[in-house]
Amino acid sequence: MTDFTQKTCKITDNKTSENYHKLIDYFGNKVVWDKKTHCFNWVGYIEPTGYGRLIVNGKKGFAHRFAWELINGSIPTNKEMHHLCSNRACCNPEHLVCVTHQEHYTLDEGMQKRANENAAKTCCPHGHEYTRENTYIRPNGSRVCKACRREGMNSDYKKRPDYYIDRSLKHYNEHNEEINKNRRVKRQQLIGV
Repeated sequence: MTDFTQKTCKITDNKTSENYHKLIDYFGNKVVWDKKTHCFNWVGYIEPTGYGRLIVNGKKGFAHRFAWELINGSIPTNKEMHHLCSNRACCNPEHLVCVTHQEHYTLDEGMQKRANENAAKTCCPHGHEYTRENTYIRPNGSRVCKACRREGMNSDYKKRPDYYIDRSLKHYNEHNEEINKNRRVKRQQLIGV
């Protein structure tokens, strides 16, 4: 979603453009200012996670990111937005800071709490134990239960066995065809044809 406003609205650096003012008006009609917290609370669609969502020119985006880009320009690559006010529905650019994922993790208590809860789990959601033999660690550090993964692959195979059999036969036939072709070429070379 980097540079959301640039991609969806084609805003130029010229903040006096008519398009820019239309966006400000559109956005202003979707936020309510909280006098106590000074948050610009999004009153449009809010996801179950608490973040405001909007659609501009057919493209979906987060309201707080849109607000940041509207005022400050594009969000740098590999950066995330952190709410200093801890209100996910807030779109006040003064309550937002660009941070790396690591910085975001240290600033956001909720992220730390969820990570600690997941690390404390000894079994996957289906009851398989997280052991060295049964656990795959992804590059991002999250765990995957190998038994569940295997069961998922087996159930997929049971649902669509023809797909897998056809793929295997196709590969087998292509491989045999190539071998037979090589044999014919060698035979022709020996005969001198």
